[in-house]
Formats: sequence, C-alpha cells, structure tokens
Amino acid sequence: MQGWGWQQVHHPEHVDRVVNRIRHCFETGESWEDTFPIRGRDGTYRWFLSRAVPIRDESGQIIRWFGTNTDITELQQAEAALAERNKELDSFVHTVSHDLKAPLRAISNLSQWIEDDLEDRLPPENQQQLQLLRARVKRMESMIESLLLYARAGRQEARLETFDLGELLGEIIDSLAPPESFRIEIQPPLPTLKTKRLFLSQVLTNLISNAIKHHPSEMGHLHISTIDHPNYHEFIVRDDGAGIAPEHHEKVFDIFHTLKGKDNSDSTGIGLAIVKKIVEAEEGTIRLESSLGQGTIFYVTWPKSDRED
Repeated sequence: MQGWGWQQVHHPEHVDRVVNRIRHCFETGESWEDTFPIRGRDGTYRWFLSRAVPIRDESGQIIRWFGTNTDITELQQAEAALAERNKELDSFVHTVSHDLKAPLRAISNLSQWIEDDLEDRLPPENQQQLQLLRARVKRMESMIESLLLYARAGRQEARLETFDLGELLGEIIDSLAPPESFRIEIQPPLPTLKTKRLFLSQVLTNLISNAIKHHPSEMGHLHISTIDHPNYHEFIVRDDGAGIAPEHHEKVFDIFHTLKGKDNSDSTGIGLAIVKKIVEAEEGTIRLESSLGQGTIFYVTWPKSDRED
C-alpha cells in the first residue's frame, strides 16, 4: 500500500483515527500498531493487525519504515464467539444456582417446621437427624454459591489500579478477623502496584483465609513477603500449619477437593481452585512447598503491568 491512496480501502468509521495515528508515528518516530478493517476486492471488510517500525541510519535518521499487515478476521470472530459463550455460561450458572438453591431452602425450612411442630414428641435421635439434614443442605448451598464464584473467577471486569500492597493486606486481614492469638507477619518493604486490584485481592484473600481456617491452632503464625523481579512480582505466603502431603500438592487446586472429610469440614474446597484460575488467567503461576507437620508455602508470580514503573 503506497502513499495515502490506501485510505480508500479503510472503513469510513475508522479511517480518520488510523490516518491520524499513522501521521503521529511518522512525526515522532514511534513504532506503530493498530487494528482496523480493510475492504477487499469483493467489497467485504476484513480485520487486520498492522505493525510498523522505523529503520534508521547511523545518525539516527529514519530512512524507511518496515511494516506488516496480518489478517486477524478469524481470530476476531473466534474471540467474539468466545465472549458470547462466556456470557451464556454466566447466565446458565446463575440460573442453575438460583433454581437449585430454592428447593434446598424449602427442604431446610420444612425440616425446621417438623421439628418445631413435634417439639418434645420427637426423640433426640430424630432431632439430631433433622439437624444433620439442615447442615447438609447448608453445605450444598455453599457449594452451589462456590460454583458460581468459580465460574466467574478471572472473567469479571477489573481495571488497573495503583495501590499500596500493605494497605491491601491490612484490609484483607481486617475483613478475615483472625483470632488475636494468630500472628500474621508482613515483611517489608512492600511495593506500590499497578495491577488489577480486584483479582489480586481475591487471590491473597483466599490464600490467607485458607492458612487461618485450616490451621490446627489459634496460635498459628503466617508470614507474607514479596520479591520484585524484572517482569513480575512474587508473593510468598508461608504458614506453620499441619502441612500438605506431597501426593495432594496438585489435587488441592482441583475444584471441591478438600483434605478433610466432607462431613467434618465447612470448607467447600473451592478457594485454591479460584486462586489458580485467576492467577493463570493473568498469566501468572502458583506452586506450593509442603509436607505433613511442616507447614505450607505458596509462591504466586504476578506479571507486572506494561505501564507499571
């Protein structure tokens, strides 16, 4: 495409923006990247990813530009289809969770009415059975709500925010209200971040909550630290709890996986699954080091924003 004649093949709604952007790059020497539709010989428009970089001589003067135009129409269509499927999934999960929770609430209420109506005529054994029934119903409601959270994890709208990590950790710890005897140590220095605060908050909240909730003692110790790498931050959450046997290291990230018997725990086994889903959606990693009786260390890498200092 030589000169400015190629304006004729641009879509009228995009041509002014594209031309202004190109002229700006020509004037400043900035590299160029943009996406826009271009009309083909058959009159239909296809989307292209356009990139160009300046070629300079030994004195630094621009002598020519080298660029490429890549047809991304199928990619755009696939992304649009995926977005539509995700929207349908959100609607489906919300509807199913609502439709499943309604009869569960009815079962719980009915069992309570039976217990109230029979009062002293109900043997202790039957009272315990009704209480167990309501406990199972409550657990099922928690699992349905957790499933809804998992389906939405990492797919919500979240904007980049600049914030102090220490302040975020303080808010998380206050909201979790750990026992006063539970010691939480945050190692300075802590960075100021520019990232998706909502997602990072969900990750750290689940990790800290897990450490507190599953600790065998109210006098536990939790240590939180960070390492600043060139392209990512690393968050380290270390506890002195019961630890996790090596054969469970991968399974703990599976949805609904718990290390305790399901009837003996109020955990739905969803927290770490949500953490992993969010971290991987943000192109980070999570791993753990642990053995029984030795506590657990979670390592989370979190890519830096391109605009983060």
